[in-house]
Amino acid sequence: MLKPIFLAAMLLAGCEYNVQNSSGAEYLAATPAAAGKLDQRITRAASVEPLLRFPARIGLARIVQGKLTTIPPGEGSLWGNMAESHKAMGQFIPISPLIAEFTEHQTRRAGADRSDVVETIRLGAARQHLDAVLIYEVGARARKGSNLLAIGDLTIIGAAILPSRTIKAQGVAQALLIDVRNSYPYGTAQAQADISRLSVAFGSYERKEAARLKAIEKTVGNLIPEVEKMMLQVVQMRSR
Repeated sequence: MLKPIFLAAMLLAGCEYNVQNSSGAEYLAATPAAAGKLDQRITRAASVEPLLRFPARIGLARIVQGKLTTIPPGEGSLWGNMAESHKAMGQFIPISPLIAEFTEHQTRRAGADRSDVVETIRLGAARQHLDAVLIYEVGARARKGSNLLAIGDLTIIGAAILPSRTIKAQGVAQALLIDVRNSYPYGTAQAQADISRLSVAFGSYERKEAARLKAIEKTVGNLIPEVEKMMLQVVQMRSR
């Protein structure tokens, strides 16, 4: 499963991306003899090869609070603009939560625990006959700031926000491009966004929620250019 998005290291790193195109066989073959026999889990983890070729059928999966969700229209338009600008990448197809859950349920072994969300996404992507899947996880949290006129120290969630309180909403997102067939990780990207808004006491929860949603959309908007750069580099490497 993807790691929690609110990590101090990521907040400090800001917007960035990384790519991978190395061979698992070559990596294992280069292991020094002095290292002895590798742990089987390490060997299995390393034994993957890049399979992706472009143009490809690429799934688009959105995770919020650890669950696969539908892609809101606003975010869908942002991703659509990127896809339209880079048709050589292929088709971008949203992963259906219904198909993914249904497939996971169908393929679950008797007595086995429920698969994690990334495995469920892979199963749904396989059922939709996709080559790779771009998984992005997004979230936002709000915190409060106060000035000398503030009274008390109220929490934002479930509390009335005084007119002197400033709501600061922070959005964080990360993306992972993996092969559906063997989970090979082609690249990652991450981004964040900060929005500050002044709230009044009446309706402050609704305004806080609006700020959170706005932060999420802005964060996705910041994430897409990083994903775009990452994927263009993957296309270049996988087209050689």
